[in-house]
Amino acid sequence: MAGLMLLASAASAQTAERSAADAALVERVKEAVIKELRESGALDRAVDAGVIRFVEQQRAEAEKREQSAAGGRAAAMRTVAKDRDHIRGNPDAPVTLVEYSDFECPFCKRFHPTVKRIVDEYGGRVRWVYRHFPLDEIHPVKARREAAAAECAAELGGNDAF
Repeated sequence: MAGLMLLASAASAQTAERSAADAALVERVKEAVIKELRESGALDRAVDAGVIRFVEQQRAEAEKREQSAAGGRAAAMRTVAKDRDHIRGNPDAPVTLVEYSDFECPFCKRFHPTVKRIVDEYGGRVRWVYRHFPLDEIHPVKARREAAAAECAAELGGNDAF
């Protein structure tokens, strides 16, 4: 029995020695291969190609996320309705510009002639939808009143009066 234990112990030691030798051999082969790849430039080319693939993959994933988010934003936007919205231009135009604006905002006022010119120049291919967005924090006195007055004008004279 003692002899068997001694034999098993010796076999186990030899296996451990072989494993250590095999591991050392594997490490030497790895080092030699890496050295050869570095010297030949193949390692640099492989790393560059990997980095390019990674960057392209990240860009594609970001683009997918952005498209998904844009689709969600578009789905959440209230659809244009001829009976509810103020539309200038062809109500059935293929291109729709929806403007959320404040009558008191100086930037909105400067934007108005530009959009008017676009609608006029593109002859029926662009419709301009105006929606009120009074900025009460900036224009607390007049913005909401002017929006209400514009709605009254629209009630009396339609979109042309608006």
